[in-house]
Amino acid sequence: IFEAMERIGGTAGERSHHRNKLSRDALHFLMRACHHPDELETIKKALEMYRLKSIEITEETALLYVKACCRVREPCQGLSALTDTSMRIGLWANASAWNYVLARIDRPDEEGAEPAARIVAGVFVI
Repeated sequence: IFEAMERIGGTAGERSHHRNKLSRDALHFLMRACHHPDELETIKKALEMYRLKSIEITEETALLYVKACCRVREPCQGLSALTDTSMRIGLWANASAWNYVLARIDRPDEEGAEPAARIVAGVFVI
């Protein structure tokens, strides 16, 4: 799917005017199919392609990205995406996305897991 998206979307240097050919459904499918940490890099490239094409993401896209990060046991990446404005995930994230990722950071079975309250306190003034 990503190869087809790249063919339609082109690269940053060769931006085409066919931005509406990149459907959000393809991006959402890619996020739902993510089951390995390496696949998060593919999703990040796809998000960057959408950004270059000026295609806005939605609340659903933000939630699906956070869920993909948590599914591959990388909830801290999901949290950092919510706070990183360059990825544009945080601009569209709703309370569901925040609750989803924060509930998965504090897991006691993960060795060295940092408490969510401390992470959030570092991001926001509480």
